[in-house]
Amino acid sequence: MNPLTREREVAIALLSKEGESIPALAENFPFLLIRCHEAKLEFIVLWSKDSRVSESFWTTVRHRIDNESIESLEWHLSTNRLGTYLPSERIASMIQKLFSAKEFVVQVTPDDSGPTIAVFEPAGLYWAVKPVLEACEVEIN
Repeated sequence: MNPLTREREVAIALLSKEGESIPALAENFPFLLIRCHEAKLEFIVLWSKDSRVSESFWTTVRHRIDNESIESLEWHLSTNRLGTYLPSERIASMIQKLFSAKEFVVQVTPDDSGPTIAVFEPAGLYWAVKPVLEACEVEIN
């Protein structure tokens, strides 16, 4: 619970199983964070500390679910430029697609290096994300 707002805050994290341009230490692997923060659902990929992305407020993120086509979208950047936030209007549909997915591949290209790719296996996401969705009062079937 947030002590200031007294709102329930719930999050789940999924560590990437592999990736390019990622140091070998587990704490440096990107992870997917789905959370209810200040009563808003957020879908964030947190990249390794060595993967700082664009200086702007947006960056292009490419992703693919299973064998679908690659999609490129502009995602918001965190203030430290280590996290990319999926636009809020896309979160529910993304989570719903991931419920039945075997693989979720995400790529950003930092300003000063080659692409960073994270590969996630979202098996079991349906059950894991339920408390997050309940906290934000979001229904996804």
